[in-house]
Parts: sequence; structure tokens; C-alpha cells
Amino acid sequence: MRSVLDAAEAELVRLEAAAPNTWDALWGPLERLMDGVKRTWGLVTHLTAVRNSPQLREAHEKMQGEVVAFWNRLGQSRPLFDAYNRLRDGDEWSGYDQPQRRI
Repeated sequence: MRSVLDAAEAELVRLEAAAPNTWDALWGPLERLMDGVKRTWGLVTHLTAVRNSPQLREAHEKMQGEVVAFWNRLGQSRPLFDAYNRLRDGDEWSGYDQPQRRI
């Protein structure tokens, strides 16, 4: 889990520095980094639910704070907020469908 979080954090830093201004430049990389964290953490939580053990609970507890910190950082990223605003204010906006605009 830690290596997945490290990779996602590195990708997030690159994405923030790139200051994307198109849907594909922002959402593709963002979706990939979020998917890796979601899938991996989902496996951990699933295993905790179906095959609980003291060792698994300990591993889950050890990583939970780091996972929450990553999602908080992602959700409060000013560069990503600015990127979404650039999308809203950009030339492509009129071509976005409703789900894209809602995101």
C-alpha cells in the first residue's frame, strides 16, 4: 500500500506542476492515480472484512492514516482546483457533456 501511495503522490505532484488545461491532460492522469489507490485499498478492506486476523487489522490500522491523508491532500489540492477552473473557463467547456461539467 505504501508503494502505491508513493507512486500516486509522485504522479499527483507531476500533475499539479503540469498545470493541465484540457480534460484529457487533467482527468486521465488523475483517474489513473486515484484508481490505483482505490483498488489497492479496496483489496485491503475486503480482506479485513472476509478474512479478519490480528495481523491484518494491525496492517490496516497502520496504513489507514496514510490513506486518509492522501485523499485529504488530493481533495484539497489548490493546483487541481485551479486546473478545474481552467477547464470551466476554457474553450473546450462548450463541448463537455453533463457528467464532465458536473465533475
